[in-house]
Amino acid sequence: DFASWAEVQGIPVEPFTRQAISLDQLLAVADYQGITFEKGDILLVRTGWMAKYNEMYEQGELDQIAGSPTPSLIGLDQSEEIKEWLHDQYFSVVGGDQPAFEAWPKKGDWHLHEYLLACWGVLIGEMLDLEELSKKCKLMNKYSFLFTSAPFNSPGGVASFANALAIL
Repeated sequence: DFASWAEVQGIPVEPFTRQAISLDQLLAVADYQGITFEKGDILLVRTGWMAKYNEMYEQGELDQIAGSPTPSLIGLDQSEEIKEWLHDQYFSVVGGDQPAFEAWPKKGDWHLHEYLLACWGVLIGEMLDLEELSKKCKLMNKYSFLFTSAPFNSPGGVASFANALAIL
């Protein structure tokens, strides 16, 4: 839960800007929440994007971000350091509450998506609503759980609703 950790640390979170979450920050969040990573784990990163989107929706302010030809989004840094770390963790799935797992727009000539999906076979979950899960994790002071997803059968499709469930 990057967003909650950042709030405690006094780090402003601006979901609709290109805010890159560094490896040091990601590891600090894991340490703060008592998380250790094992092969085959699923890495979910709550950035605060969905919370801000919902807030803007309720206040009728979505026109401020709608239709942007080059949206800016919070996400993981597109760095060699993050890329190597993600590879070495052997995650089965990564995901977050934002439209792109990595900070956008990209800063170099490659995407984490290319490595995660095409090179390593790591699935990516995007725009996951992690708000209620975040609240429950804080309440229970428990940040590891069973996460399952049964996407819709869409022959020839490349994406689907996650149809996800977390069991604490």
